[in-house]
Amino acid sequence: MRSSYNRIGMLTLGFAFATSATICLCASTQATGLSGSVAPASTLFKQAGELLDAGSFEQAREKTVEGLKLQPQSAAGLNLLGLIYGSEKKYELSADSFKKALRFAPRSAEIHNNLGNTYLLEHKFKEAENEFRATLGLNPSNRDANYNLGIALLAEHRAKEAT
Repeated sequence: MRSSYNRIGMLTLGFAFATSATICLCASTQATGLSGSVAPASTLFKQAGELLDAGSFEQAREKTVEGLKLQPQSAAGLNLLGLIYGSEKKYELSADSFKKALRFAPRSAEIHNNLGNTYLLEHKFKEAENEFRATLGLNPSNRDANYNLGIALLAEHRAKEAT
């Protein structure tokens, strides 16, 4: 399951963002509240990913926040939150979530790519370039990052480097 801004009608360039199905979900943690057992964080993140894919952004955000209360250092949960904010065109919040996720998973090519996509949408082309280069440094065969790097370079009028 891959979600993209293109698919949900927000951007026509086809930037692909990874959703819960393609990110590594952290080990589940359970908590018990007054109403009984709470779903493990991984279950909440999975549900949130499905809601995101269905276009139910507010519900997806609520599930993700609930999961992050159980696992506040979950790179997967923070990445998912960034995807949700990006889908809502809340790019500053999206970038903040991806940056937080990278604190816990600095070698995640997917999160670097997602942050780069957010920077592209904000017209922060140099920052986007840096994130796509980081993605390619971690995963040289990442076609999305390679394509997106080309877009960032073209936006900076550096066509020779983009080819």
